[in-house]
Amino acid sequence: MSKKFIAALLILFALSLFISCGKAKNDEYGCFQTMDQALKNAQKNNQEVLVIVTMQGDDDLSQSFVSDILSTKEFKNEILPSYSVMLMDFSQSSYKKTVVNETDSKAAKKAAEEYAKIVQDNSKTASLLNVSKTPSLYLLTKENYFITEVPYTDEVKTFEDFKKNLDAQSSLVSQMKEFIAAIQKGSKQEKLAAIDNLYENTEITYRVFLADLIDKYVEMDKDNESGLLSKYLFAQADAKASNLYMSGDLLGATKSYVDLCSNQNLEADYKQQAYYMAAYIMSMSGSSDYATILDYLNLSIQANPESESVDSINKVIEYLKSMISQMEAEKQDLDSSSLDTTIGVE
Repeated sequence: MSKKFIAALLILFALSLFISCGKAKNDEYGCFQTMDQALKNAQKNNQEVLVIVTMQGDDDLSQSFVSDILSTKEFKNEILPSYSVMLMDFSQSSYKKTVVNETDSKAAKKAAEEYAKIVQDNSKTASLLNVSKTPSLYLLTKENYFITEVPYTDEVKTFEDFKKNLDAQSSLVSQMKEFIAAIQKGSKQEKLAAIDNLYENTEITYRVFLADLIDKYVEMDKDNESGLLSKYLFAQADAKASNLYMSGDLLGATKSYVDLCSNQNLEADYKQQAYYMAAYIMSMSGSSDYATILDYLNLSIQANPESESVDSINKVIEYLKSMISQMEAEKQDLDSSSLDTTIGVE
């Protein structure tokens, strides 16, 4: 993800945390501004959701996309009726829309608050989509399942170029519809197999969008008739942790993995992964609770001491212990230096 995009996303998300909820309207291009809006329209009209991410005015490619494609009558006449189009913009101009000034009218303050809520929700969606550049375009089903990213480069100059790239995804769209249709028919075993097929055909990064199907699998297969219950128990915790992590609840994300380990149906391999992920999330959050991180890593090894992952986990433990020892030594040197200065030792 580009530093420029991350900076904009973090600023907008942080600001919006302090703003109350509001109701979104379609933007000046006729696009939906929230995922809820887009999904409701998609379900009503049996359409796919086309998600567009831009930084209008802040990067040349976004600006050319807006002026040469998004603003055209062809986009209005051909794309808007065929897709539920959602536009997320994380530019400086979007940031300004969220700012509330004391001198603003009541209506202006309300509009800023409403837009800040939109930005908050869209920041989370952009994170789940793993947006790394602008403009970026994605296709989702009306059920909010990820289909594919629509290629967009500086070689896309016209609406026709854009439409060609979009139309090229039709086979993936058809395949996804077949996967979903299979989930809705047949015996319980056939439905479970269909969910697993869709899950395996979805990129790992985007499996979080399948959270409702993962929950459905766990509910339908309580007795582990498929032999895959552990896989979906872990997937369930993983999806929950991802959403919590994107919302800034790092403690909750860690807890989702730790709580999973108490499930008696969880196989050793997945228990090992769960404890390791708990340690990983704590480490990534910048936690200084190294004792707990080490505890989770050791529990990860104990969960399945004969696995191929043990050597790698031990290396992480040794690295962490070395880092802790180094920090403690530096602290002792600093304390000693401070003491020498205090008592006048040269």
